[in-house]
Amino acid sequence: MSAPKTNVDRQVSRHRGPLLGMLAVGGFVAVLFLGWLFYETRNATDATEVPPPETADTVAPAPDTAPEPQSVPPAPADDPQPPAQP
Repeated sequence: MSAPKTNVDRQVSRHRGPLLGMLAVGGFVAVLFLGWLFYETRNATDATEVPPPETADTVAPAPDTAPEPQSVPPAPADDPQPPAQP
């Protein structure tokens, strides 16, 4: 079935406001998308780039030695078990 009355020129003139609004929103989204792409790629590094070496100012000094863990002596046996009888 087809529409009974199709006058495209009249429909365009009646829907000019919504069509321009949709076009404006599409353009705004395109500008935001391109801005986001430029923002994300601004400081991107290439896979072949080598990062600069770390300097002494940025690296925290390593501690001299780690503290020795204190060992806990085994508890003395109150009642030693007698040896097994054959």
